[in-house]
Amino acid sequence: MSGTLQVRAPRGLFSVTPLEPFGALVDIDLREPLNAGQQEEMRALRLQHQLLLFRGQRLSMAEQERVMRYFGPIVTDPTDRLEYVSRDHPKGQLGDGRLTFHIDLLFTTDPLLGLALHALEVDEGMTSTDFASCRDAYRRLPEELKQKLFGLQAVHCLAPDPEGCARDQSPPAFFPRALHQLVTPHPVSGEKLLWASEQQTEYITGLPRGESDALLDGLYAYLYAPENRHSHSWRTGDIVIWDNLSLQHGRPTVPDCRRTLQRATGGERGIFEIVPHLRGAKLW
Repeated sequence: MSGTLQVRAPRGLFSVTPLEPFGALVDIDLREPLNAGQQEEMRALRLQHQLLLFRGQRLSMAEQERVMRYFGPIVTDPTDRLEYVSRDHPKGQLGDGRLTFHIDLLFTTDPLLGLALHALEVDEGMTSTDFASCRDAYRRLPEELKQKLFGLQAVHCLAPDPEGCARDQSPPAFFPRALHQLVTPHPVSGEKLLWASEQQTEYITGLPRGESDALLDGLYAYLYAPENRHSHSWRTGDIVIWDNLSLQHGRPTVPDCRRTLQRATGGERGIFEIVPHLRGAKLW
């Protein structure tokens, strides 16, 4: 995994309000470019809080991508990224269905490094995006369970139905799969992350299927516990930028309302560069 950045502890360059149980509201106008010191501070804030919220913004795609570059490389190929998430299908994709918790591209060798969603047009309070912390869930595990996970790996797959769970489906053979350690160090902080997601994780290798399912259920109890989840209710002008390696995201079914989000993608490569045979394939 590439894209490692060196950061120091936050120095208080911005007005920051912590959110619960993780995340931070940052008071700044993102239309103004940041200098090198401010960019370093922003990276440190995201590393510490995992998710940053900025309100009252109005950024073009180019401006949003400039902000995402503060955190590392971004995917720039317009044919290899999802630029808009919208209920208005001519504007975007993934419009209104429920999405179970996942890490973008966990089913490849190179999960995305980060994501940014910018609410261009939403009905306030009608729709949300939910987050669960892989870092904080691991911290809460009993020591005995941490020891049990040592050295275990899991197979993660692109789920045919993003509203469900990969282990309950029968993904086609051409759908990409990747093997990752269940406990993976963050490439920057080194902190341990619990990499199992209800949407993507098929099974834990080396265990009978029943034992694998039981262990995953036990891990999900920590990952998706209320105290390990943050729900962001969207307002027009919001931008949420998060660490895709340490946070999972999902959402409930979107009601009949306005919801168009502009999306910028942080990472070395997009899905079609990593898995070329998927280009043009019908996934959902």
